[in-house]
Amino acid sequence: VYYAENPDLTYSCYGLKNREDKSILSVQPQLTTYATKESEVGSYDITISGASAQNYNITYQNGKMTIQKRTLNVTVGNYERNYGEENPDFSIEYDGFVGSDDLSVIDTEPYPYTSATKDTKVGSYSIYITGGSDNNYSFNYNSGKLTINKAEQDIIWNQDLTNLATGEQVKLLAESTSGLQITYLLDQNSICEIYDAGKTTNLDCKAEGEVQIRAYQEGNDNFY
Repeated sequence: VYYAENPDLTYSCYGLKNREDKSILSVQPQLTTYATKESEVGSYDITISGASAQNYNITYQNGKMTIQKRTLNVTVGNYERNYGEENPDFSIEYDGFVGSDDLSVIDTEPYPYTSATKDTKVGSYSIYITGGSDNNYSFNYNSGKLTINKAEQDIIWNQDLTNLATGEQVKLLAESTSGLQITYLLDQNSICEIYDAGKTTNLDCKAEGEVQIRAYQEGNDNFY
């Protein structure tokens, strides 16, 4: 593989007679290749020459040194966010660079992605890695997880309900930052009533007095 030392180069002899072997060579052949530890992935000639034997004419057949890609481990971590927030920036870690190599040598950097968006429901979603390519490295991708947690919500009710007149009907204007519909709770009394008209909740003032009205929102799968 890329940036490994060359293996020991060996040769074989064909055409020897009378059970003779390599030992009959008076001069051993020289095997050489231009491929070095730093050579890039590819195929390089192994040349053979220089052998001598008293009873044989010698012909040569060159070999090939094939340098394969080295595996680079590419990992994305685990992240959390709340529902309704943008995804955090996912970072990638690399393990397996050799020599002086670093991220700058990669031809096309891989990138992380997830199917989860700002509006995706609470849950756990995979963070994948894709898109990397390089001449000297192959990629082993290790996925991560994005956990989307429930979001907090606030109920905001800036409405003056003092000094209302008997018989007056008032639209209640509490709002939730979640956008979910507000429910109003009114203790049993003879002073006023609450009634719904479509998505609107109204207060019907029936008699003099004072009463406390509570606005609340129970939340759902995505909001506390």
